[in-house]
Amino acid sequence: MTTVSSQEQSHNRTLVTFFKVIIIAVLVLPWIVAGAIAFSFYQSVTDLNQELAYYQSGITALTSDKDVLQANLTSTQQELADTEQQLTEVTAEKKELQQTALALNEDGTIAEGYNGEAKGLSSPSGSQLEDLARDVIVGNWGNGRIRVIGLQEAGYNHSTIQQRVNEIIWGK
Repeated sequence: MTTVSSQEQSHNRTLVTFFKVIIIAVLVLPWIVAGAIAFSFYQSVTDLNQELAYYQSGITALTSDKDVLQANLTSTQQELADTEQQLTEVTAEKKELQQTALALNEDGTIAEGYNGEAKGLSSPSGSQLEDLARDVIVGNWGNGRIRVIGLQEAGYNHSTIQQRVNEIIWGK
């Protein structure tokens, strides 16, 4: 048998140890890398889940705000519709009162045969309407009830003339 010298034995042990380290490294290193990758992936997923939760809470808050604004808009639209209805009623009542005022006699009684329209009065048009409106504006027909009576006695429908006066003054 051959004897191996102690130097060779030491060298062999070193080689065996080296190969053991290499084998262990080859077997263990992929698991360490895979673990590091898995941990990094886990951290990324956790961060994304937190970010997603943050955005979902923002969406919930925005949805709630949208619902409140929608309710306010609906309420405002209803109030606007109610106001428009009231305005229509007030306008109709004003027109009726104006027509009734035109039919009042000097003593405050309603003219005979009055049914809400000025009977027997002409509604001027064209240049005659323009002339009468300008005369009313400068005060030739007086003011208020005196003007209404004067125009009616002259045979004119005061409402038509007043409408043209308003158009001239207010540009409507």
